Amino acid sequence: MLKKRHALLLFLALTVAQPVHAAIEDTIVAVVNDEVITLNDLRDYIDARTAQMRLEGTKPGDVQKFMMDMAKNGLDRLIEDKILLNAANKNELALGQDDPKGEENRKEAIEAQVDSRLNDIRGQYRSDEEFLKALIDQGVSVTDVRNRIRNQIKTKRLVDQQIRAKIYVNPQEITAYYKNHFEEFQKPDRVNLDSIFIAKGNTPGLAREKTQEVLAKLKEGKDFGEIMKEYSQAPSIGIIKKGQALPEIENVVFSLATGQTSEICEVANGFYIFRLTGRVKAELAPLEEVREEVNNRVFQQKFQERFEQWLGKLKKDAFVDIKKNL
Repeated sequence: MLKKRHALLLFLALTVAQPVHAAIEDTIVAVVNDEVITLNDLRDYIDARTAQMRLEGTKPGDVQKFMMDMAKNGLDRLIEDKILLNAANKNELALGQDDPKGEENRKEAIEAQVDSRLNDIRGQYRSDEEFLKALIDQGVSVTDVRNRIRNQIKTKRLVDQQIRAKIYVNPQEITAYYKNHFEEFQKPDRVNLDSIFIAKGNTPGLAREKTQEVLAKLKEGKDFGEIMKEYSQAPSIGIIKKGQALPEIENVVFSLATGQTSEICEVANGFYIFRLTGRVKAELAPLEEVREEVNNRVFQQKFQERFEQWLGKLKKDAFVDIKKNL
C-alpha cells in the first residue's frame, strides 16, 4: 500500500528551474520491485510528460491542469507507470516464449505505431527545423520521445488485452443508463436564423449608420433575403443552440417570434440584424439517436471500475516502498 510522502518531495520535484544540490537529487524517494526511484527520476518523469504534451500541441490550460495534478500525485503516477510497464514487458516476454515469430511481428507492429505517432506529432509543425527547435526548447530528443511513445503503446496493448477486450455492454444496460440520466440527453432550445452582419472595421460610427439604413429598408418591407445578399459581410448564422452563441445575441434571438426581424444587435466587432425562421423547443433526445453515446459512457464506466481493480491488484502484488524522510 502506498505511503503518504513528505510535501517537500514534490516541491523540489516541480521547482525544476531552481538548482538542487546533487545529494538531494540522488535522494531515494521510492523503491518499486527492484528499481530505485530518486528525486531526480521523479523530476525527469514530470518534465518528460510535460514536454510530450507541449510537443503534441496540448492546450496551455490543460498542461497547467496536468502540472497541478503532478504537484499532488506525481510520485503515485510514476509508480503506477512503472508497475504497468513492468507488467506489459512481462506479458510481451511471455507471448514471445510461446511464439518467437509472433514476438518479432509484434515488435515490428509496435515500431510502426511509434513511427506513425511521431509523424503525427511532427506533422503539427511547418518544417523539420521547427520541430527540432521545439524538441530543443523542451529539452528532449527524438529518441526520448520515441521511447516514451513505445512504452505508452506497450502499456495500452496490455490494458486493451486485459480490460477493454473483456468488456461487453448489453442493451439492457444502455436502456437503464438512459432512463437514469434523462437530464444528460436534453436537447436545448434551438433557433434557425437569417442574419445580416456589418463589420465595425476602423469606422464603427459609419458601420452603425449603415446598419440603421439596412434596418430601415427592412421595416419598409424589403425582402430580408435580398437585403442580406446585398449588404451582409458574413454568412448567415443558421441554426444555433441555447448556450452556443454570445449572450448579447442570445438575449435578442431567443425572444423573437417566428418570422420576426430583430432590432440592431451590437457585438465587439460589428452589428447584426436577425430574422427568426424557425424554432425547436428543448426536448429529450430519443434513445436511438444517442445510443452510441450511451454505449460509450457505460463502457467507459465499466472500464474505469475494472481498470482500477486490476491496477490495485498489480500494486498489491508489487513491492512498493515510499520513503517518508528526505
